[in-house]
Amino acid sequence: MKVSIIALLTAAIVMSVFAQTTRPMPTQIRAVTVYSDRAQITRTGRMTIPAGAQTVAIAGLPAALDDRSVKVSGEAAGAKITDVRVETMYLDTIPDERVTALQHKLDDLKHQQMTVRYRVSSLQKESQFLQEIKPQPSAGTSDARAPKYTVDDWQRSLSFISSNMQRVMTSILEGEEEIQTLQKKIDAAQKQLTDLSSRLQRVTKTLLVDVDVQRGGELHLSASYVVFNARWYPQYDVRALREAGSVQLEYRGAVQQSTGEDWTNVDLSLSTARPDVGGVKPDLATWFVNEAQPVVVQPFMRNTAGGARSLMKKTEDAAVQSAPTPEAEASPALEPMEESEAEVETGMTSVVYAIPAKSNVPSDNVAHKVGITIEKLSAEFSYLAAPKLSPFVYLKGTVRNTTDYPLLPGVMNVFSDREFIAQSAMKLVAPGETFDAYFGIDQGVTIERKLINRSTEYTGTFTKNTKVTYDFRYTVENKKKTDVTIGVQDQLPVSQNERIVVELLEPKDLARDAQGTVTFTYTLKPSEKRTWEFRFSLEYPRDMKVTGIE
Repeated sequence: MKVSIIALLTAAIVMSVFAQTTRPMPTQIRAVTVYSDRAQITRTGRMTIPAGAQTVAIAGLPAALDDRSVKVSGEAAGAKITDVRVETMYLDTIPDERVTALQHKLDDLKHQQMTVRYRVSSLQKESQFLQEIKPQPSAGTSDARAPKYTVDDWQRSLSFISSNMQRVMTSILEGEEEIQTLQKKIDAAQKQLTDLSSRLQRVTKTLLVDVDVQRGGELHLSASYVVFNARWYPQYDVRALREAGSVQLEYRGAVQQSTGEDWTNVDLSLSTARPDVGGVKPDLATWFVNEAQPVVVQPFMRNTAGGARSLMKKTEDAAVQSAPTPEAEASPALEPMEESEAEVETGMTSVVYAIPAKSNVPSDNVAHKVGITIEKLSAEFSYLAAPKLSPFVYLKGTVRNTTDYPLLPGVMNVFSDREFIAQSAMKLVAPGETFDAYFGIDQGVTIERKLINRSTEYTGTFTKNTKVTYDFRYTVENKKKTDVTIGVQDQLPVSQNERIVVELLEPKDLARDAQGTVTFTYTLKPSEKRTWEFRFSLEYPRDMKVTGIE
């Protein structure tokens, strides 16, 4: 019994000492570097601390924190870090101001709706009372004391009932509309509260830093860690500046995170590095080739024990290979307080975009755009047309990336001056490479494709063939005040049978690709019109049924 009491007293003393020597440190997020699938957070804090060995606690960190990524550095007058560890905390409630504010807003909306419901209910009772009013005339009654109604009395009564009924019904309709409007607001607030509550963390982590302070005074700590549920992706606005022979590229980053903590007034950087891929090239395994052996099916029961032993042996071997080494399980190495963490810099294989202004990115899983840069890139403009499919001429810009950084894959919004044209995809474009951007139709250049003739003739004396000839005429006109270069695309049929012969008749030297596509390229001066013909034929045996002929 005495031993039990002594043990309890000892535990109480130890817990008391631990509670006294663990000091919470308030911190703020100062810098965030966002990657394609995670983010690196840097928190800083300061406090006055006495001499002696003690623990500094940085609480309220997100559950998405990667414990292995934690790094701590600091400054103090004679102190050093002796240990860093992360503990997981489980919360019964969610201490978040946004939840409280939304709950108050929801309660207020419900109170307003209930007040309107009471008002409508009262108006409905008033309407029922007005409907029950039935004035009775005294004509023909034997009671001399009964009131005698004249025509004016009737009119006044009907006017009273009508005007009040109209007022009541109008107020009831307005009240019901107000109830519906409030219900929409209630539904929206409830959805917002549900979404927010699902994102907020009931599990948090606390960073515990053991320090040995030789001289009491002010302590500065900087802690960095990696969190998941965060990403960024590029977005581009490309505007054509045809007179200048260039395009304006507005490069933005869309940052999205649901880490459980808001990034408020932080130094934001966007990195093109890919930590998810890793930095080590995978090794090629030996590629064995051997003669296939016949499969021998053994009775199940005869191999069960051996198979179980083999499976247990493989499991044990895998466990031994995957078991962490003592070095991996050991605590992080001691770091002198005088040293600080190196800042993220642009490397040889990645680029870091440091956003110049302070940024705010709440933990709402909504994309928040930040500007990266605005560049003017050289471009060559030309026109393309496929009149077989569309009667319009399209403006194309071949844009060269003259920056020192790559353009990552992302969404590209294309504008012609101030007019939005279309949305397309930006491919990965390295410095010096080009990409295509289409800026819609230009009615200053017109094109017409017309079928002049389609003839069918039968050839051959002994071998009877059918020959179908197509003759198209093209007309292109430049109505602009500058020279234009236009590429006009059409196609020849592609034969999939050696007895079906496709022959290009005019122009004979026109090149075609494997899909049968041909391109006519011309440069037209202002007000110039050009006309040309495109003829080809198909010849095949008369008794053959051919598909695909127009």
